Amino acid sequence: MAGKLVLSAGNAAGMPFVYNLSKHVGSRAANPNDGDDVQLVQFLLREVLKAFPNAGKGLPRPAPTSVFDVATAFWIFKFQADGLDGGKTPGAEIDGVVSPARGVFYAGHCPWLIGRLNFLLNQSAPATWRDLPNNPELRPSLRASLK
Repeated sequence: MAGKLVLSAGNAAGMPFVYNLSKHVGSRAANPNDGDDVQLVQFLLREVLKAFPNAGKGLPRPAPTSVFDVATAFWIFKFQADGLDGGKTPGAEIDGVVSPARGVFYAGHCPWLIGRLNFLLNQSAPATWRDLPNNPELRPSLRASLK
């Protein structure tokens, strides 16, 4: 079940928390792709992509269906490979998997993708990010777990 990860005060992201995953989301057979976790990733990807309208122009955006699909897989890889916002990080893992964050960074300097999506949505649409637990487009179980 997705939830909130409280971040330490003064963290590099400048955020009090991130909406986080409970399990990995991705194209590997071993990824559980829990419906709430998948929907959180899909929603964050779709909303962040609104700030980058020319990214992958003409390609389908992820829809928050809770089912891992080709569009979700594509955008996870694309975001890891390109950064879309100039946020490409040398040494960041490009594996098509969004992992649960355990802080702001892994390997000392690489932001967790789920954290980066939170950060970018908070920057581009702060009200959408802040009100995520009340968004009627999300499953009731996901909304409840984000409160």
